[in-house]
Amino acid sequence: MDNWTVETVNWAQESSLSLLVFFAEKTLSFSTYSKNQRSFLSHHSFPLLQSKSIAESCNQAYLKLPYQRADFLETKVGFYSPFVTLFPAAIDNESIQKIFAFEHGITEEACKMMRIKSSNLGKLAFILPEEASAWALQKFNAPEFYPSRELSLNFAMQVKSKDMLLLIIQDDAIELIVKTKGVLQFHNHFKVNTTEDILYYSLYALDQLGINKDSISAYIAGNINAPEIDLAEIKRFLNIKIAHQEHDFGCPKELNANYFSSIQLLLCE
Repeated sequence: MDNWTVETVNWAQESSLSLLVFFAEKTLSFSTYSKNQRSFLSHHSFPLLQSKSIAESCNQAYLKLPYQRADFLETKVGFYSPFVTLFPAAIDNESIQKIFAFEHGITEEACKMMRIKSSNLGKLAFILPEEASAWALQKFNAPEFYPSRELSLNFAMQVKSKDMLLLIIQDDAIELIVKTKGVLQFHNHFKVNTTEDILYYSLYALDQLGINKDSISAYIAGNINAPEIDLAEIKRFLNIKIAHQEHDFGCPKELNANYFSSIQLLLCE
């Protein structure tokens, strides 16, 4: 169930709505959440067409949504970004910008969209997607922006388990996060094509950290129902739990299983 709306909702009377927007590599999704009802009210997903600009794709998608005149308390916009680095909090922003540009091999022009956020884990440097952010700023009142890796780290640190591997499956990639005794030990992003690729990077990360795969809980989230993902095969090698079970927000199983980015955005403060 990719697109759905709670049939009984009256958008004109909803006064505590959050709009959660996520730009993946190939898709754009919109979810609404009612803070009064403490539940999701809708979710819609659309392809980002290569034949159209980001603004054209976004406008075409938004016109299909059922809440054109709804008022939102907040709008949170998440996005996939390959250019993200977590730095120690002690490093100054000017040094971060120089190291970040060198590490990712990006130009000074590209760095104009660079942002630095402080968090409990340090400073997160990332590139804000120019077209997507310009559309969101024009469309919504004071949207907040979150790179996908910030969402992943935030979720990982909120999961109750002190020792965990978090495996997030995206369109053509995975994010791996490992924490032990409540402390972040590993965070990286890998391009993958098969289930074997996913297992290789997951098991290699644990091996490099000296962690027995049978002694740590492995949470999995994201596109877990994608046809190319063999979840049964992954479970043969990792002690898998479904990550959404820690936070359900009263939402349908379809949203829990497939639309993890909406839950991640909701958890961000």
